[in-house]
Amino acid sequence: MLRTCVALALGCLLAGTAAAETKSGPIKFTGPNKEEVKVTAGSKVQLNVTLKQITVGKSSAVAVSGKVTNTTGERMHYSYHIAFLDKDKNLIGCQQFGLPLDAGKQGNTGTFINLPPAEIARIAYYSVAFYENEQRIGQP
Repeated sequence: MLRTCVALALGCLLAGTAAAETKSGPIKFTGPNKEEVKVTAGSKVQLNVTLKQITVGKSSAVAVSGKVTNTTGERMHYSYHIAFLDKDKNLIGCQQFGLPLDAGKQGNTGTFINLPPAEIARIAYYSVAFYENEQRIGQP
């Protein structure tokens, strides 16, 4: 059911005119600030983020942090959707983030997903869907 909902949501986003790119791969966390994976995506808006386990106060989390760069001469919109999956590709945690970005500008991007340490230890894969468009993502 969850996979069906995720596929449906992604399909609805793809139905618009936004350019889409997906990246996925193996990932394993063994503690805060140890392993990290760098992910890049996009052609007009370039996403460069790092995925790693962090501590937020007394809580455990998986962080997505980095930069986005609008390489065009016009205002662009971007959105990234990230999921962390276990060895059987069941969802452990996910997040979405998106904003507009002015022509030729660079900005910080990032979010974190609070998860119990035992759940972070189960993460085996990441999957990122990245969208870029002149219009707000999801708009016709």
